[in-house]
Amino acid sequence: MHLIRFSACGFRSLTHVQDIPVSSPTILAGRNDGAKSAVLAALAFLLGEHRLTEEDRTYQQDEGVKGQRCAETWVEGVFRLERPHPRRAP
Repeated sequence: MHLIRFSACGFRSLTHVQDIPVSSPTILAGRNDGAKSAVLAALAFLLGEHRLTEEDRTYQQDEGVKGQRCAETWVEGVFRLERPHPRRAP
């Protein structure tokens, strides 16, 4: 099974991003505070390696709710299932 893309909403600085491609290799590059660590943490959460905490939830930016955490946080992935290769006789 291979992850081919993922989306995240309300996770750290990933307010709402869709269809982030994942390939071999995948390179994350960007300026400081460019969400590279947020992408890695979102992947760890998706794969069950990171437990969601209140600090992982995005702050809302709308008038009247500034400073409050978002009500919904999710990360979802699209995986490709590959058939196992048939065994060859020795």
